[in-house]
Amino acid sequence: MFEKIKKWYHGENKVYESSNSSVLALSLYTDRHWTASFTQVLVKFYLNHWKWLWGMGMTLTLAYIKLR
Repeated sequence: MFEKIKKWYHGENKVYESSNSSVLALSLYTDRHWTASFTQVLVKFYLNHWKWLWGMGMTLTLAYIKLR
């Protein structure tokens, strides 16, 4: 099960072949499901901004408890 999630999260490497037959251009690209791309954006956002997210969450929780 973990391997399936890992494959979904990282995507598959595929070869892009140009449609122009006179130019041979091969390049690799990673094909990801849109949900995996969205999840990666959320993870990157959390890893970059975890400090203020935790601080804001604690502040809002304490404000809710105090005003309740």
